[in-house]
Amino acid sequence: MSYRQKFIDIELSQPLPTLTGLGSYHQVQGLVRLKGEVLGWVWIPVQSGVCSAAAIAEAIFPKYARLVSQKLLAWRLLQPDLTSWRIQDWFDLLSHDRSLPDRSSTALPTGPSLTVVVPVLPTEADRAIEGLHEGLQALQQAVQQAFSTMPTVPLEVLVVEITPSHDRLQTLLRTEYPSFRYHSTPSPSVNAARNLGIQKSQGEIVAFTTPLAQVDRTWLTTIAQTFVQHPNLALLTGLVVPLTVERERQRRYEVGYSLERGHERHWFHWSDNPPWPELGRMQMAAPMNFAARRSALSAIGAFDPALDLPQLTGLGSGVWELFCRGLLAGQTGLYDPALLVRHSLPETRREMARSAQQFGRTFFSYVSVGRRRYPDLKGRFFLLGCWKLTWILMLIVGGRYIPRLWKWAELRGAIGSWGSYGKALNQVAALPPTPLALQAPALTLTMAVRELDLANPLPKVLEAPEAKTVRIFIKLGRRLMGSIDIAHDGQPISQARLATAIADQLTLELLALPYQSDTAQAWNKTQQAIAEHWTPKGMTQIPQTGTRYDRLPQSVTVSVIIPTCDRPQDLVRCLQHVLAQNTDRPFEVIVVDNRPQSGITAPIVAQFPSIKYIPETRTGSSYARNTAITASSGEIVAMVDDDVVVPPDWLEMLIAPMARPEVMVVTGNVLPLELATPAQVMFEDMKGGLSPGFVPFEVDKSWLDSFEGCAPPVWELGVSANAAFRSTIFSHPTIGLMDEVLGPGTPALGGEENHLIYKVLRSGFTLVYEPDAYAWHHHRQSIASLYRQTVGHMRGGMCYHILMWRQERDRRGFLQLFKEMPRYLTERIRDRILGRHKTPWGLLRSEIWGYLSSFWSYYQSQKRVKRIGRSQPYIPKDQRSTQLEADPAIPVQSTQLLSSQPPLPEAPPG
Repeated sequence: MSYRQKFIDIELSQPLPTLTGLGSYHQVQGLVRLKGEVLGWVWIPVQSGVCSAAAIAEAIFPKYARLVSQKLLAWRLLQPDLTSWRIQDWFDLLSHDRSLPDRSSTALPTGPSLTVVVPVLPTEADRAIEGLHEGLQALQQAVQQAFSTMPTVPLEVLVVEITPSHDRLQTLLRTEYPSFRYHSTPSPSVNAARNLGIQKSQGEIVAFTTPLAQVDRTWLTTIAQTFVQHPNLALLTGLVVPLTVERERQRRYEVGYSLERGHERHWFHWSDNPPWPELGRMQMAAPMNFAARRSALSAIGAFDPALDLPQLTGLGSGVWELFCRGLLAGQTGLYDPALLVRHSLPETRREMARSAQQFGRTFFSYVSVGRRRYPDLKGRFFLLGCWKLTWILMLIVGGRYIPRLWKWAELRGAIGSWGSYGKALNQVAALPPTPLALQAPALTLTMAVRELDLANPLPKVLEAPEAKTVRIFIKLGRRLMGSIDIAHDGQPISQARLATAIADQLTLELLALPYQSDTAQAWNKTQQAIAEHWTPKGMTQIPQTGTRYDRLPQSVTVSVIIPTCDRPQDLVRCLQHVLAQNTDRPFEVIVVDNRPQSGITAPIVAQFPSIKYIPETRTGSSYARNTAITASSGEIVAMVDDDVVVPPDWLEMLIAPMARPEVMVVTGNVLPLELATPAQVMFEDMKGGLSPGFVPFEVDKSWLDSFEGCAPPVWELGVSANAAFRSTIFSHPTIGLMDEVLGPGTPALGGEENHLIYKVLRSGFTLVYEPDAYAWHHHRQSIASLYRQTVGHMRGGMCYHILMWRQERDRRGFLQLFKEMPRYLTERIRDRILGRHKTPWGLLRSEIWGYLSSFWSYYQSQKRVKRIGRSQPYIPKDQRSTQLEADPAIPVQSTQLLSSQPPLPEAPPG
């Protein structure tokens, strides 16, 4: 199958391009960069052979708005003469050619001398006309760029041919690249060629690449600038991305064997013996994108010549081993994605299988050498090998996307590496480097404390040699802004690294300085400024809510219902903000007390005479909401929880999509009101919070029906803590009220909103998610309460799937219960054991218990509903009789509709 992708660079310091002539491509994959700093990938579909600048802008923003603001903020911190904290002023400076630390244009008058070593295998020399010429041409362009920005910095390129059999490569260099120096070695080892290049080189920095790779134009400039900015840096590696993807099998190969290691900087310091997963992270060191200080190579030794023998120890293990050896010797390493190299993917299935086999041989050769060279780490290298072998076997047994042929080839390579290192030592007839003991600094503290005033220029170097981590309290004059933590293991922290850490960890706090610390307003203004600055000329900006839909008539009334259960402080705060809506629309607010016998809520609601108060003694949020719905008089029913705070424009934002008659449900964004405790941070980072994201979407029955082998993920569409429903759905014969078997306060503990949304979509109606209709939610503050909440979320979701299977007769509920969920939990446990995430075991136990307990809980909840009964059905207001409205069984304190209320300030996010 042909699936062509056009790979491009999108440099945000330049106008966004419109690409034409793309008739043979399916999509454009763009690497987004800001002044050389890599932000990440975007994928833009090609329509009629064109990818417009508008489509590129829509793909980039708001996805990378935060990263852009962080990069600009880091640059702002490095400008001692700039006093403004408004992001608009930073754009003005950019327009006047006052650049960021731009690796493509900033002159570097002084710096370390550079040597580039390019080892060439015989098979690569034979392909000189095809791929070698393109790789050397890209390197020559990087050299020319380096000379233009670093005119006084010495620079040389050494091409070292391995076991040459003809003079084709010499002829190519002599005619096309006369400035490149040629050497050769009779040894078949790539590392022997690298070591020869080190011996012949004169540079203080030695960089390594491969002839078939294409280095970025700014590659050498980036290397020089990075080593200048970080004087203690010894080993540097970077990002490797494919040149193009022409076929579906190449897409699969890139998933299984990608050389890309992410778009975030990662510092390596080993002051203690590293855990076994850290030993595996040496794969971040790319053989085609690597550089080191000559002084570091003198201290730790050169490359092991017995590694990187293609037929014995694979290709790449030598760089991994050198990187590991340097860190064990107390050196500092850095993975910087701004250091960019592109490579060609294999084209045929045979080439891909051969490459997979080479990868297996490379990895297990690295493990074998580590066990042999470092006795103290022997057990950890053994665990690393067991993890990799287990992963290969699992993909062979259960892998679907990556062909088993490749994994079998990788397994053959792993088995073939057994004893290969000893054979390689005999073949190269050389001694391996002497193993080095851990030479870590003597650290007396776990964390040091420092203070920085942003009113002054950042220090060139920040020292804290006594500690593994430093906590730096940041202030601006007498105002304390916050603190940042930097793990450095006693090494000096450079000015550039300090600026990046401050910008990453205190983004909103610093952006809010011009807005009286209102971080919500600051972020809205920042997003708006970024979108306006990068909007292509002549392109209409993406419309905001309010212009995206027709105006909903003011005559449409709304009922806002708030269930509560003895949370007086949260309820007061919620009511104050709900009543402060900026709208001329009549709306009523109904508070349902789900624990009226306590007597706590009624006096609170009495302080707000315009609000309806309804007691509901049957415990359960579904009972409470259904009681409020049956008593409501609005054409739209909006729901919020009592621990939610809404901004003044929330109501109009939320109901705006209902100007379209087919829209029956609108869900809004739910953001954290604060992240003050580890539990709150954990809920956002590890559980995903309550936000479905920042991109609007809509779904209908076709979306619901598109899921065949698993249940449709209606839980990703929003929550009832911030949602609006057209009241007619509650009297619809196939929808009705919330099912009272589900919901908080019942044995099921949740799932009621999922079931209601499922019924709406199944009935052929539309749900719209509107991220601009956001609310702030007060997350659980303690770990224990977070664990209980996790049990509730999992149990509620499973009870919903049981109901979906048993009551709705939808087999997808059965598949979700007995196929997808066991697989999900198994993968969660496996990845936790392998160190792929750091989810606490207590949280995993909560998920497992929530799953296992759901079956009995559903049974108990059903029995409970049969015992205490269900709510009366919803009757539309125009069909209600006078007797029903006057029924004393529904005590109501006030029934008047509210007009606009005095506005309150918009709630901050923390």
